[in-house]
Amino acid sequence: MKGSVRKKGDTWYYRIELGVIDGKRKQKEKGGFRLKKDCEAAMNKAIHDLENNFVLPDERLTFDNIVQNFLTHTKATKKLNTSDRYESLYNNHIKKELADLKAMKVSPERLEALFADKKDLSGSTLQLIYTVINSSYERAIKQKKLNDNPCKYIDRPTREKTETEVLTIDEALKVLDNLNLNKYNDYIMHLALNVCLELGLRRGELAGLQWKHIDNNKKTITIEDNLIYVNGHTYLNYEDLKTQASSRVLPVSDNLLKILEQHRKRQMENKLKYGSHHIDNIYNNEQQHFIMTWQNGKVLHPNYYTTRIKKIMKKIGIQKNIRFHDLRHTNATLLVQQKVDFKTLQKRLGHSDFNTTMNIYAHVADDLQRDATDKITSLLHKAK
Repeated sequence: MKGSVRKKGDTWYYRIELGVIDGKRKQKEKGGFRLKKDCEAAMNKAIHDLENNFVLPDERLTFDNIVQNFLTHTKATKKLNTSDRYESLYNNHIKKELADLKAMKVSPERLEALFADKKDLSGSTLQLIYTVINSSYERAIKQKKLNDNPCKYIDRPTREKTETEVLTIDEALKVLDNLNLNKYNDYIMHLALNVCLELGLRRGELAGLQWKHIDNNKKTITIEDNLIYVNGHTYLNYEDLKTQASSRVLPVSDNLLKILEQHRKRQMENKLKYGSHHIDNIYNNEQQHFIMTWQNGKVLHPNYYTTRIKKIMKKIGIQKNIRFHDLRHTNATLLVQQKVDFKTLQKRLGHSDFNTTMNIYAHVADDLQRDATDKITSLLHKAK
């Protein structure tokens, strides 16, 4: 690889011959050097860098090209919810502004302007938009289609910290006591609350529970299926639990087993009652025998839990922003308060990383630290 230096006006510039690529002569130029020796030194360094890590960016690539490449990759490597979320963010918040631009011409200033225009979105959404753009460039660089990423030169959007709200044991019992078991929509939510408050399941794990997962002899429930809602459809994803550790076997109380057995009898009675009008749930080309169903046999839609829990909290008068997922947090918080160790909690919740458990429930751990201090102080004073 050869280069040369020349003087233009009062400054020096260099030119490096990159060779003929796709039938065209390619060069790299840079100017603005006051002294010839500085120009030559910069040229020699550039030649060294190019020879050791030479990537000539594909000038034909549009921004849309690299994002579509990334989205195709995520569909093969990420969970369905994740890939669908990325595609939705791109189509709704990025594509219109950047799709037709040449990928190598998208500047940091242009990205900053994009995020400024989207400032009304939540911090978590802005972070995901950043992830889509940044990951698209990083994949193109990895494939040696581009040699730089404009995201490196801008600040990643910040995410506002929100306090997770959980139910106290008195509030949880109040919710259960105020559901009218003579109304099926209250009855089925009563069952959902009992399961999630005892076992700490995610919404999709609850929705995907089937009778085959219950072992009455061993008094356990196996968590291995996940019923999710994506892009207008529900899917039973055997391989799409949130993490590998999400597949787990949990011990179940006699009380919950009794509630589930009563529900199973009610389900069978409803099946006889509805006869030919009873709905079979077919997923993955097989009939699935779900626990959480309506009277006519149809499985509860995963989104039902989300909307119904809000209405229940409002009706009962609990002034907290409780999401259905917060029942899982309630379960974990109550267990920690009862001195259940974090390693056990990690396995029950299906966290693959112990740090995930610690980070989420650090605020409860702080209370235990105070309790530990009080106990050791009490021992030391007794020793005196």
